[in-house]
Amino acid sequence: MDWLVDRALSRSSRSNDDGLAAVQLAPTRALDDGDGDSTRHNDDFSMTSGDDDYDDYADYGDEEASSAQPTAAPAKKLDVSPSSSDSESSQEEIIYEPEPTESERAAEARFEHVLAHLVKRLHAEVEQAQRALDAELEERLAKLALRQKRTELVLAEERRRELISDVEIQRTLDESRFFHQQASALIALHLSMSEQRQLRTWHRLYASWQDGLSVQQLYRAAAAAGHPIDNSTWLLIEDAHGARFGGFSTTSWDPPPFRRFDSFCGSGESFVFRLRETAPPQALVDVSLDDSLDAEHARVHLALVERGFVEADVYRWTSTQPEFFQTSSASYGLSMGGYGEEAAFSLNVDLTGGYSAHSETFNSPRLASTSEFEVRHVELWAIR
Repeated sequence: MDWLVDRALSRSSRSNDDGLAAVQLAPTRALDDGDGDSTRHNDDFSMTSGDDDYDDYADYGDEEASSAQPTAAPAKKLDVSPSSSDSESSQEEIIYEPEPTESERAAEARFEHVLAHLVKRLHAEVEQAQRALDAELEERLAKLALRQKRTELVLAEERRRELISDVEIQRTLDESRFFHQQASALIALHLSMSEQRQLRTWHRLYASWQDGLSVQQLYRAAAAAGHPIDNSTWLLIEDAHGARFGGFSTTSWDPPPFRRFDSFCGSGESFVFRLRETAPPQALVDVSLDDSLDAEHARVHLALVERGFVEADVYRWTSTQPEFFQTSSASYGLSMGGYGEEAAFSLNVDLTGGYSAHSETFNSPRLASTSEFEVRHVELWAIR
């Protein structure tokens, strides 16, 4: 029987490659030999048998030994991932925050109040500093602008004095009723001429309030003062309503014999104008009130402001318009920019009235107060 046990053990060890299982046999087993007799197997495999064949028993013993061999259980994989209960507990620990106490709430409220007060105070200080800087900047810019305006006006005054002196201005104003002692009106007309003519002075040739209202008298005065090179003259008119206008011509108003009234002469340097009283420029007022301005310039500027400030609207000829510059006749009077009722202005032979309308030659509006006007003063000035 020993060889049967050894054979069973060797087969069992060959069938288990891992060598982890051992052959275990039941300590006691009841075997049925077919005749009803049973034999008890104990640990040393002792048994009694009657008529059983030895080979059949050997095969049966092998099958029983193989079935009795325990099967090795597969190795379990170690699960190291945290369980769901562990994750939930960890998440609860992270989210959980303890409720603040009353003292902590009070401290936090005091901190927020102090912080808000500091921020508000800081904003107020920044705004105040910004306003102070803006005010200082505006003051400096105003002083700089005033200084610049004073410099510009002083330079303009020096240039004007080079062209026409204060003495000449005052003399011309004294000899005229057209300018109303307004130096700004005279200066405006003087600066509207070419630079070459600005170097010359004004000379009165005719005044209706002294020489009489007669176009013939005006023609004679113009002929007597004729210049061989330049016969440039200013014709100044004031109507009964106070409108002041006229024209600058480069040809003498003295008509040649038998000139027709619709025969025009002159050049493109001729123009018409009207004076317009307006408020003095703010720069002139500021400089006039500046204590640092020298006495002479302050006197001139204050005189301009006190007597009223006048500007000249000048309407010059354009090359696309008809060349109806000026015409004069002993029978019909004189005109510029057309003739009759369609001229920029026209005067009758006795210089008591005239017409004014839109002129295509100078593209000028009506210059007089009304289309048909009455004359208050007429003056003729030469530039020498």
